[in-house]
Amino acid sequence: MQSTEFQENASASIDIKELVYKYLSFLHWIILGAVLALAVAFFYLRYAPETYQASNVIKILDNNNSGFKMPTDALSFFSKGKVNLENETEVLQSSLLIERVVDELDLQNSYYSKGTIKETEIASTAPFFIQWNDVPEKVNEIEAMLEIEVTPKGYYLDHQKELKSFGKPYEFDGNNFSIYLKDASKTKKNSGTYQIIKTTKEHTIQAVKKSLAVSPVGKQSELLRLTVTANHPDKAAAIANMLAKVFDDDGIKDRQLVHKKTIDFVNERFGFLFKELDSIESNKANYKQGQQIADFQADAGALLATKSGTDVELNQAKTQAVLSGILIETLSKTKLNELLPANIGLEQVEVAALINQYNDLVLQQQKMLQSVGENHPDLVELRATQNELKNNLKASLATYKKVLQSKINSIGQISSGQSQQYAALPYQEKAIRSIERQQEIKEALYIILLQKREEAAVNLAIINPSIKMVDLAKASSLPISPKKAIIYLAALLLGLGIPIGIIYVYFLLDTKIHSKKD
Repeated sequence: MQSTEFQENASASIDIKELVYKYLSFLHWIILGAVLALAVAFFYLRYAPETYQASNVIKILDNNNSGFKMPTDALSFFSKGKVNLENETEVLQSSLLIERVVDELDLQNSYYSKGTIKETEIASTAPFFIQWNDVPEKVNEIEAMLEIEVTPKGYYLDHQKELKSFGKPYEFDGNNFSIYLKDASKTKKNSGTYQIIKTTKEHTIQAVKKSLAVSPVGKQSELLRLTVTANHPDKAAAIANMLAKVFDDDGIKDRQLVHKKTIDFVNERFGFLFKELDSIESNKANYKQGQQIADFQADAGALLATKSGTDVELNQAKTQAVLSGILIETLSKTKLNELLPANIGLEQVEVAALINQYNDLVLQQQKMLQSVGENHPDLVELRATQNELKNNLKASLATYKKVLQSKINSIGQISSGQSQQYAALPYQEKAIRSIERQQEIKEALYIILLQKREEAAVNLAIINPSIKMVDLAKASSLPISPKKAIIYLAALLLGLGIPIGIIYVYFLLDTKIHSKKD
């Protein structure tokens, strides 16, 4: 049994060895296939367009809690927000931002160095740049391809014999353009044939969008990686960095517009508020002038004091009138031998003096009656004088009473007017308070708007960036495609596999007998 297995293994070993020898007899074809495949790969890599990739990393800043905070924004100190990276990713890939990148980097115009077989994009390293002389709307729709040959004295356009000068306008295919040298001192060094390809703005925007990839650095990360693929390393890096800058400027501009709009709105409202405050002040002044009010509190106090004095004076006049009436009535009832009441409070000096004289005559009469008779001539004369004095006293009292009545009427009118003024004080106070309330509201609004304008002005001056550049995009000298190692390996495998496969098929289809063993 073991002998049989050994013979079979030996037989298999001999067969494999024989098979290898059979293939080695075609070794020159196998090597030739490998060489040809590697040669094809070499020439393919030499003339195939290379693609480069550049990426930067940015951090989107949360500007909800940034900026200068005023006391009115106390609540915002405690507010917390989280950046929505999905929204920011869409904004970064938006056509509006990419359009600004296209304009900033002049991506509608591509520059190539023309070789024997291959055109190589030279991007920003081109020694010249083209400017299309037309309105932006028409320039954005231009599609053109120009070939120029740069010489120390100028350039030739599309194999034309006319030498053209840099910086001068020319027309080609209905489009006017000018080509400018970046550094005239290097014209001789940069001599050669170049190609300029102009694409429409929309086509350029879509091409940049396809070359752009925005992705978060990690699942829990707040960082975004912007990756750009282009045919030149400097171009890829420039697009990635410019997109980050444009996004930052766009966020800053948006916040600046908000603050500027706030300032403009407040300034506009200030004009209306000033007119309203002026109108309220005018109404207040007119009302005080019409009501003859200088200072309500002071005027009310003065009116109260004046009214009190008037009331006292009126009461005094009424008291004097009552006393005068009582005294007149007493005079009518009093006999000649009776005394009149003195010092009852009358303020009329003449009346008081007449009463004193009358009482003196009464006392003289009473004394004379003790020594003489009723009909004594001196007593009769005394009574006549007393009677005359009594009549004078009555006349004086009557006159005094009329004067008092006139005074009472006059003071009464004054008191009535003061009472009306005093009664009107609550209504005047209410009217003034209503005007002052409107004034206070407008002044409070004015102060709030002034504060908000200061907040907006400060935030406009110290506006924060939208992003933090974590890592700048840098040009890499190694292309991402074509991948040389993989292509050479694939070419080698194909170069070896195809001949071997052909030989295998040849052996498989060979039905001839070449040896005794066959």
